[in-house]
Amino acid sequence: MGGALLWIMLGHSRMTFQSPLLVLLQIFGYCGVDFFLFLSGFGQYCSLTRNSDPFSFYVRKGKRLIPSFLPAFLVWALWCIATKQVAFAGFYDFLVGNLTTLSFWLDIAPAFNWYFLALPFFYLTTPLIKKILDVKGTSGAVAMLALTLGITPLFWYKSILIALCRIPIYIIGMWFGREFKAGRDISKRFELISYGVSAIGIILLYLIEKRYEETFWIYGTNWYPLILIVPGVCIAVGRMKALIKKLPAVSSFLKPLWLVLALCGEASLQIYLFHIVSVDFAKLRTWSNAEWILIMAGMVLGGILWYREELRIRRWHFSKQHVMHDKPF
Repeated sequence: MGGALLWIMLGHSRMTFQSPLLVLLQIFGYCGVDFFLFLSGFGQYCSLTRNSDPFSFYVRKGKRLIPSFLPAFLVWALWCIATKQVAFAGFYDFLVGNLTTLSFWLDIAPAFNWYFLALPFFYLTTPLIKKILDVKGTSGAVAMLALTLGITPLFWYKSILIALCRIPIYIIGMWFGREFKAGRDISKRFELISYGVSAIGIILLYLIEKRYEETFWIYGTNWYPLILIVPGVCIAVGRMKALIKKLPAVSSFLKPLWLVLALCGEASLQIYLFHIVSVDFAKLRTWSNAEWILIMAGMVLGGILWYREELRIRRWHFSKQHVMHDKPF
């Protein structure tokens, strides 16, 4: 998740590159969201396996999201007021629309970051997706993929397409989570097919970006190939990490990088929120690449510190409750 997050941040930056590879990485920075959702789907399935009660799952997600979201939203709301994007008379509607996520789903501007306003929908449907996967297995996954892909044309020209086109990759991530929890290893045949499908998806994405760029926000054309790309690439990355672990010298050399990526993944929610709120400020003026690197490093550090402070507060709250429950009456 840490790598996907940094890729998204690179895509949001205004760094300029001479290297064609770095230019492509920046152009396709939005792809990090699809990797993020795939891994999130995997993780949410595993989480529900440990405790399958939907209400308990919603409470856990609420406790994780709301304390992080509200401070970021408050800063963003004040920014909207200061820049006159929101009139005082319409502030109540602005507040309700964003706090209920309806601003995104009904395309009412200004709306907070689409990912955070769409995330509750993903979490609300997660127990149902898991139930279908547990009962119907792979056939259930195929049916859900067909349904979600089939309804996307109904929302062409709509901004919510950015979320709807990502539902299939979330379902696929949950299917992988199911296979993992069932103890089923990835067969060589499946792995090779996944690599081939990923290669086809990469070619399609490149061609669409180069020749049909205007169709991106109308039909969501750039998001569909990622359904083909993401699983195979994630398998390849997993294999690569396993191989590196068998090479002590390489593993020792890359250990600091893995630690940084792991920490970014752990604090991904707070880093992303810190980034979303502050990146608009950063874009108010032109910065050099070196300055952008420092800005993004500051965003990462700010998010990590925010995450650690939240952890400290949670632990303090938990210990306080524990002491209160242990007091004799």
